[in-house]
Amino acid sequence: VTECTGGYGIDGQCLQSERVCLAYGPDPGTPQYNLCDSYQPGKDIESWAGADYISPIEHSCQTNAIVLLSDGDPSNALNQDLVRNLTGVSSCEDLSLSIFAGSDPSVASDGNCAIELAEFLADNNQSDSVPDSPVVTYTIGFANEGPGQDFLSEIAKAGEGEFFPASDTQELNDAFASVLTAITGQAESFAPVSLDIDRSSASTQNKVYLSLFQPNNRRSWKGNLKGYFLGPNGLEDVNGAEATELNGSDASFTDASQSFWSSTADGANVSAGGANSKLNTGSRPLYTNIDLPTGGGSVDITTADNYITSGNLNITDSMLAGAERNVLDWIHEQPMADPLHTQPQLIRYTDREVVYSMTNQGLLHAIDVSSTATDGGNELWAYMPQTLLKNLGDLESGHSGEHIYGLDGGMTRHLDESVESDGIITAGERAILYLGMRRGGRDYYAIDVSDPLSPELLWQIKGGEGDFVNLGQSWSRMSLSTMEVYGVETKVLIFGGGYDPVLDRSTAPNSSNTVGNAVYIVNAESGEHIWDETLVSEGKGYAVPADITVVDSDSDTLADRLYISDLGGRIWRVDFSDGNIDSNPVSLLKLADLSANGEYHPFFYPPSAALVRDGLKSHIALTIGSGSREHPLYPDSANSIYMIKDRNVAPGFPADTTLWPLDAASLYDTTDNAVGSTDAGVAAAAKQLNSQAEGWYVRLDSGEKVLATTSVFENQLIFTSFSPETTAESADDVCAAVGTTGRF
Repeated sequence: VTECTGGYGIDGQCLQSERVCLAYGPDPGTPQYNLCDSYQPGKDIESWAGADYISPIEHSCQTNAIVLLSDGDPSNALNQDLVRNLTGVSSCEDLSLSIFAGSDPSVASDGNCAIELAEFLADNNQSDSVPDSPVVTYTIGFANEGPGQDFLSEIAKAGEGEFFPASDTQELNDAFASVLTAITGQAESFAPVSLDIDRSSASTQNKVYLSLFQPNNRRSWKGNLKGYFLGPNGLEDVNGAEATELNGSDASFTDASQSFWSSTADGANVSAGGANSKLNTGSRPLYTNIDLPTGGGSVDITTADNYITSGNLNITDSMLAGAERNVLDWIHEQPMADPLHTQPQLIRYTDREVVYSMTNQGLLHAIDVSSTATDGGNELWAYMPQTLLKNLGDLESGHSGEHIYGLDGGMTRHLDESVESDGIITAGERAILYLGMRRGGRDYYAIDVSDPLSPELLWQIKGGEGDFVNLGQSWSRMSLSTMEVYGVETKVLIFGGGYDPVLDRSTAPNSSNTVGNAVYIVNAESGEHIWDETLVSEGKGYAVPADITVVDSDSDTLADRLYISDLGGRIWRVDFSDGNIDSNPVSLLKLADLSANGEYHPFFYPPSAALVRDGLKSHIALTIGSGSREHPLYPDSANSIYMIKDRNVAPGFPADTTLWPLDAASLYDTTDNAVGSTDAGVAAAAKQLNSQAEGWYVRLDSGEKVLATTSVFENQLIFTSFSPETTAESADDVCAAVGTTGRF
C-alpha cells in the first residue's frame, strides 16, 4: 500500500479514494480476505480497524485443507496463549523435551502448540454455520531430515492428513500432486454415492468379496478387493459388527469396520486393508505374455520368460512405447487400481478358493481367499496382456488427465459341466476365464485357470484384424452357450461388436460408422471365428456394446435365437435352423426401430426376454430401456422404457414378419398410467388398447436414462433409472449430487 496525494494506492497505483480494499481470492470478485479501512501510514495491517475475514468454508460437502510446505524447523514462536484458548487445551507438549530435544534452546520450543492446533482443526467444525467443516492438514517437508521431518510428520498425523518428503524439484512436484489427489479423493468419499462398490456374485457360504474403487484427479484411480461376512442384517466385518450404516437412503461403511485381511479398521478407506494390504510389494508374481498361442496350443503365463522385471529383455522397449525400463520394477510396488466396469469371479478348488479380479492397471489378479478372514488374501499371481505394457509409463507419471483403462470389461467364467454338481474344480476338470477390455482396447482373452498356480493363455482375439476387423472396443460380455457347428455340438461364445469411441464426441449416433455394428460367434476352446453378421439397415449401422440375449426356444440345450440391441435404438432377431450353424440359411430380422422424429434412443444394455402367457396365446416379452451410458449428464435426451411383444414364439424363422420392424406407433403409450387409473372405465379402455398393441412404452423425464439391464420376475418389470437433474427441493443444495436415481 502506498500513500498518494488525495488518496491511497495499491502496488504504486494511486486511487482517488479515502479507503483501500485488499482482496485475495482464487477468482476475481470472490475475495477470501477483505481488509478495508482508512489507511494510516506507519500502521501495519493487523492494526487496521474493521478488518473482515471471509471464510472459504461455504458448505459441508467441500474439502477444507491446509497444505504446509516447510523445512520443518520453527523459527518464530506461536502465540501459544491464543492457541490454548482456541483449542481448549490447558498446556501443549513441550517439544524441547521430545522432537527438538538437544536443539538450540532458543528455538527448541518455538513449535509448541502446532500439533495441538492441527488436531483441533481436524477434530472440530471450523464454521459455526456449516456442519461437517473440519480442516485437514497436509505437510510437505522440502530438503529436511531429522527433527524437522519428525515435526512435520506429527503435524500431519494430528491433522488427519499426510506427510510427504521432497528432496528435489521432481519429488516436490510429485508431493504436491499427491496432496491434491488425497484432497480430491477425500471430497469424493464425503458422499456415500461417490464411493462405488461393485456388488458381485463372488461369494461363498457366508462370505462375499467386493471390488471397490475411488475416483481422483489422477490418471489412475485407487482400487481394492475386500471381503466381509454376510449376516442377517447385511455385511459384517471380521469382528462380527455391522460393516455398513444408513445415512439417509444411502449406505456407507462404518469408520470402525474391519474387512478381511486388514490389521486395523479400514472403514470407507478404499486403498486401506483388503487385498492391497497383502501385496508383497517389491517382488510380486507379475507376468505378461511375450508370445501368443499358435497351432491350438497355449502359453504358460508364469514362466521366467514372461516375468515382469526390467532385467527381462524379452520385454522390448517397443512394447513399453518409449517408457523407461524401470517402470517394470515400479509396477511391483503399486497398490491395486480401480475395477471400474468389471466384476470379480470366485472359483473353488479342492485345496483353495481364488477370487479373480481385473483392474484398469491392466492386471488380472488371482487372490487366494481360502484361509481365514484374518489371514489369506495373498496374490498368487497377476497377469498383464502384452498390449497393455505400453500404459506403464503413463501410469507411473500419474499426472492429471484422462483416466487410463486396462482390463475394464466383463469377465465370463466357464466350468466343466461335471463341476456344476458340487462347484469345486478337481483334477482333470477345466476352468476358463474370458476377459474383455472395454475402454482398455479391442481384444478378448481366454485364460485357463484349471490349475490356479499355473495359468495358461489359450487365445487372444485382436479387434481390427482378420475376421474381427469391425470389432470395436470389447464392451460386450461374452455369452457362453452350446450350438451345433456343422453338426458337431460345440461350446461357443457370443458377443456384440462393441463400442466405437468416436461416439464420445457426440450425444447422437454416428450413422456412417461401421466399427462395432456386428455380432460374433467364436469357438470357446480355440477362439476360432465361426460366424458373424453385420447389422446394417437402410445403409445405417450402429455399434453393439451390449451383451447378447441368447435363447433356446425349444429347450433342447442348444441356442437357436439371439436378440440384439444397438445404439441406434434398434432390436434385431437372429434365428438359426435347429440351432445349427452350417450352410443352412440364418435369418436376420430387424424386430424394432425405436429412434424416430429426431429422438435418439440408444441401447447400451441387452433386452431381457421372458415368456408370457396371454390367455390361450403366448409371446416373448422383450423389455429394455434407452439412455446414453457415456453421456449420463446430458440433460435434454429423450428416453423410454419399452416392452415389445415378439409373438413368433415357435423355433425357426418367423412365419409372419409383416409387422416388423415395430416403431413407437405400434406400441401403447402408457406414460400417463391410464391402465392404473382409479376410474374403472378409463382403466378398462386403456387395458383394451394395451392388449391390442404390440407392446407399450413409458416416456422418461427429460434427461432421464436407463443405465442397467432390466429384469422380469413373476410378471413384474424391475428397472432403475438415472436423472442428471436435481429435484426442486434440492435445487438450492450445493451438496446435491449431479444425478439421482430417478425411479425403481
